[in-house]
Amino acid sequence: MVEKIAFVFSGGSSFGSMEVGMLKALIEYGITADFVVGTSVGALNATYYAYHPDMNGAQKLEEIWNSIKSKDIFPISPLKSILRVAKVKNYLINSSGLEKLLVKVLPCKNLEDTKIPVHVVATDILTGEEVVFSSGQAVQILLASAAIPVTYPSVKIGDHILVDGGVLNNTPISTAIRFGATKVIVLPTGYTCDRREEPSSLIEMVLTSYSYMQHQKLATDIEFYKEKAKLKIIPPLCPLTVSPKDFSKSKELIKRAYESTQNWLKMGNLESDEVPQLMKFHEHNDEKEEKIRIFD
Repeated sequence: MVEKIAFVFSGGSSFGSMEVGMLKALIEYGITADFVVGTSVGALNATYYAYHPDMNGAQKLEEIWNSIKSKDIFPISPLKSILRVAKVKNYLINSSGLEKLLVKVLPCKNLEDTKIPVHVVATDILTGEEVVFSSGQAVQILLASAAIPVTYPSVKIGDHILVDGGVLNNTPISTAIRFGATKVIVLPTGYTCDRREEPSSLIEMVLTSYSYMQHQKLATDIEFYKEKAKLKIIPPLCPLTVSPKDFSKSKELIKRAYESTQNWLKMGNLESDEVPQLMKFHEHNDEKEEKIRIFD
């Protein structure tokens, strides 16, 4: 049987920058995908790579990430947020800033315009079903896939009222296998494993809580799907002190993820038949020694 490789890009707000470093290392190592699957910010990375599946494309994607400001993605106005709540709106932030960014940086108008197939995951808030797009208007589909509940407004496409795909499938391994992947390389975003203080805003609290749930689901999915395809999980960064709301550290995270993935590849992990165990929830003490917390 001919091997069919899929790259799976997790959602993770500002942590999506790590995927660029991972992607650069994979391309440099000579690994290419037959198709890609992504959720939320991972859908942006997946779509961009699908259109430019080479190092030049990865470098352009890196430039995009280095230009993103937190205020562009999360333009928080306490007064406007209060007014939306008072008017019984079900979101806090208008997604116009994100839409403007997507219009500016996306290299294609429609998903089917990419060089290799891309599949984008969203969630139907009316039915609780996963909705996967392989064609259609890229900006609207990516807005839907990234519509974090409470934070952004839902997006209507056809008969669907859509929110963030991460609600159901933040790291869509199952989707990749359903589309025929025999080897799945996962580019995960992880979580803030070395948090120093409590989240300081409602948005940060939502994103932080979200990342914990998604990280644990990924661990569960790996165990469930490891017999259905060859799973290769690139290790997420650790220790990590950055908030998923903070886009100012993209350059640093890309560099760290690139170097970390380079080392992982050089150690032969991509060729190994063994499924690497996903890093468990843990904490770091003052000496930065890990204390593992078993959750399974």
